[in-house]
Amino acid sequence: MKKLTDHPAALMFAGIAFILLGAEGMVQLFHSTYGFDIFMGIALGVIGLFAGFFLMKRSLSLKNQKEEEQR
Repeated sequence: MKKLTDHPAALMFAGIAFILLGAEGMVQLFHSTYGFDIFMGIALGVIGLFAGFFLMKRSLSLKNQKEEEQR
């Protein structure tokens, strides 16, 4: 049975979802007035953008690896 991390498309969609979560965190910064809201906006933004970037990077490297194995 294959793991979910073996599917490049699943990793790509998860990466896009995390990037959208990070963008929501950045948008939330403009609507916040309290310190905790600002902290949560920064946390959502940073975690979402970095996690999305690394998931998409892993997806592309897995896709390239599978293409090399087929050759």
